[in-house]
Amino acid sequence: MENSTALTDTNFSVIILCPDANSGGLKTTTNSIRVEFSGVNCVAVVGNNAHVENVKSLDKYCRVCHGGKMITSLIDKGMTELQSDWHLVVMSGSLVRYNVVKKYKIFAKSEKDILYPVVDRKYLFHEASINGIFMSKVAYDDIGSFGDNIPNLKETKLLWATRALEKKYKFKAIVGGRFV
Repeated sequence: MENSTALTDTNFSVIILCPDANSGGLKTTTNSIRVEFSGVNCVAVVGNNAHVENVKSLDKYCRVCHGGKMITSLIDKGMTELQSDWHLVVMSGSLVRYNVVKKYKIFAKSEKDILYPVVDRKYLFHEASINGIFMSKVAYDDIGSFGDNIPNLKETKLLWATRALEKKYKFKAIVGGRFV
């Protein structure tokens, strides 16, 4: 099945996970997005325990919203806040570079493709970094949320991946797709 909404340089958004409301990390990430991609929307998602003063200082970089208590709830909130065809999840402080997104574009053949980077020889989705997960909005809406009730990140990702595989989604581990 070919993708009806092919990944381009501008039809994706970036979800910046900022659990500790670190303004320096958010500034680094948003600046790298602005330099590499004009017109790409991003949203920073902070944990529900972030202080109001810290959140106000983040607003100057991009739109900020509150997630839940777990890192997966931050992903869930970001996915519902942005309406672009594709979503890239990165941690605050990461540099988003064109060459990495260009590589993702090569492998994103269908809305049923879920891409993630291989970091430190972690090839399995549930073991891999969440920094660099790339998926279509259609995939997320079809599979459902990660949830906010399981404290173990690997277990949460494994359960979510199981639901995705049952619906015939493909997981693609991308070597050289690391965000630093």
